Amino acid sequence: MDNKRLEILSNMRLFPLEDKDTTYETIVNYTRELFGPRRIVLYVKDDTWKREYSYPSEEMLGFELKDEYLDNIYEKFAPCIFSFEEAKDVGINLEGITIFLSLGTKELPIGILVLAGIKGVVDEIKEELPVLKIFSRYIEALIYNVKKLDKKREEENIEDNMVSTLKHDIVSMLSREVRTPLSSILAYAETLKETEDLSEKEKKDFIETIYKEALKLKEIMDRIMDYLSMLVEE
Repeated sequence: MDNKRLEILSNMRLFPLEDKDTTYETIVNYTRELFGPRRIVLYVKDDTWKREYSYPSEEMLGFELKDEYLDNIYEKFAPCIFSFEEAKDVGINLEGITIFLSLGTKELPIGILVLAGIKGVVDEIKEELPVLKIFSRYIEALIYNVKKLDKKREEENIEDNMVSTLKHDIVSMLSREVRTPLSSILAYAETLKETEDLSEKEKKDFIETIYKEALKLKEIMDRIMDYLSMLVEE
């Protein structure tokens, strides 16, 4: 392995995780430096295979691989190197070599990286198997970790949305239910304070009303505290 390729692989190992798109673009850059493919595609599998990322754009890609073919490639769990004629049989009409790299394991599948249109001959590329294997391990780690990072950020966004919803619910509850009894208490209390010629009966009625409204307010606050406690426990 020459010094240039060693340097490229070392830089891959030290690549800091960012967002998914930036990571995929960086993988493309490293791939082109190492092998010079004209087309690069990352396939991932959920229920079926789908293109997760492609270089260049999908419109310029020029081929689409069938699920059963990708299944057969993935099961090999080793770099597959095809000549132009072999690749052409599956619809990849690009001059040069095509390499399929299975990423992950049966227990932890990640996907398949397709490198198409590489200059050279099959025997020469086969001599690069050690480089391909190291490269695929680094690609696996980058994709696996960036997906974990994306999932963590998604969970954080969900949590932020829940907190925002909670704040909105509390404000709405306070605004809607607390304002009425509080306004009533203030109105009767202000009347008691500012009006000197109230009869004893009126004063007693006002105080009774203030007491009843205060009980309503306490009941509302108890409900709010129960609601908050329930959310904290969840």
